[in-house]
Amino acid sequence: MFTLTLLGHVVGSLIFGPIGYHMGYHIPLIISGMINILCAFLLIAFVRTFHVREY
Repeated sequence: MFTLTLLGHVVGSLIFGPIGYHMGYHIPLIISGMINILCAFLLIAFVRTFHVREY
């Protein structure tokens, strides 16, 4: 879960400056939130596909 959140924040930070400067600083926050949600769905799909279990 920590990796998922960290990945979303890193990508959000990379796009925060240029997009925020040109379009407003609320847009990168929205984009990074959508990336976090996308990563969560991908993680859930991975766990269900490969039957990963936490011991």
